Amino acid sequence: MKKQFLALLLALLLLASLAPAALAEDGVPTMIFDLSGILDDEAYDMLEQVAEDIAAQYDFYPYIVSLDDYREYVSDEDTDEMAKDVYLGNELGYGDEQRGCILLLCMDDGFFDIYSQGDARFDTAALDALGDDFKAGLEADWTDGFAAYLRGCEALLNSETRTTESAAGETGQYVYDTAMLLTLEEQAALQARAEEIAATYDFGVYVFTCDDYMLYSSRSVEYAAEVIYKTFDMGVGEEKSGIMLLLSMDDRDYDLCAYGYGHVAFTDYGKRDLATYFLDNFKRNDWYDGFRDYQNRCADLLQQAKEGHPLDVSNGGGGSSRGGGGGRYEPGTAIAIGLFVGVLVALIVTLIMRGKMRSVRKATGARNYAIPDSLVMTDASDHFTHITETRVKVESERSSGGGGGTSVSSGDFSHSSGKF
Repeated sequence: MKKQFLALLLALLLLASLAPAALAEDGVPTMIFDLSGILDDEAYDMLEQVAEDIAAQYDFYPYIVSLDDYREYVSDEDTDEMAKDVYLGNELGYGDEQRGCILLLCMDDGFFDIYSQGDARFDTAALDALGDDFKAGLEADWTDGFAAYLRGCEALLNSETRTTESAAGETGQYVYDTAMLLTLEEQAALQARAEEIAATYDFGVYVFTCDDYMLYSSRSVEYAAEVIYKTFDMGVGEEKSGIMLLLSMDDRDYDLCAYGYGHVAFTDYGKRDLATYFLDNFKRNDWYDGFRDYQNRCADLLQQAKEGHPLDVSNGGGGSSRGGGGGRYEPGTAIAIGLFVGVLVALIVTLIMRGKMRSVRKATGARNYAIPDSLVMTDASDHFTHITETRVKVESERSSGGGGGTSVSSGDFSHSSGKF
């Protein structure tokens, strides 16, 4: 356990344990300081490990400090640059340039401040985005909030390795196989196909595999997909348009997560259709062919949307059909065939029943129901009195799927998820 205490220095918060001399055995300083006690030991160790991995890979130190009340250290008028004063006053960060970032959280007022030094990618807009990532993660818990901040730092640091030219003005990595399901050759082939799609439609088609989506959010697989999409700066163009297929291997969860123009090209119905193209492969652990089918069907649906009629409930019979064979029936044709078959079956059943009941006819007199020799009557007559009629209303089934279109979450994403 690396938790240590803070001290005061020149009326500012002094991170004495973060001084250059206070290094771990591997030469990386402690970077997580939970003075407010909001993290349990497991969460603390996980966050510290993530921070150390970032530091070791990028020579960049991402700090997290939580405390109860900033007034113990500074006055109200000093809060605007509190994180900066703490960072610079204690000579934090890596090397002479002091490369690093600090998230300072004050629990009493829900105040936080982020400051970075030594890396041009961490500009004002990027720090605002890190703050948004942190707040979005807090919808689940503190651990998710801090983890989202750290992953945002990593995504910014990783951005320098991406290609920066394409038809859409930006492109990058489309295949993230962190669960190591694919060979390097397969990853390269899928990456090349995704780049073709991006160049044709100005749209990103992404693959992301992981061992457990809960590493990104314990809330849900859908929310984890949103965190991943934003953390890895996915999407093409100003609208950051794209669709991502997330596979989480531990419980075999998947999620299709769309953003921007993805809401137009991939309706709720379209996403369900898309899933049928890869689920059969994944059930056999055929990862490459499943991802390949996913990419190709995405291209089909993007083309259909480009032509002005994205796949939806209203035209769900159109377009190409999995496995070829001339495509699906048009909706009108399918309805006509269904009605004809239904009437034909009903007619056959009725004729069979009628054939078995030829000796049956409606009785016109009550004497037909009397037992022979059981009653002696001197005079008999039949008088009609009334008819008893019982009616039962037959309720028609209502569709639970509703109409067409796309359901968009509060985070401006749309999803379709399940098991594979």
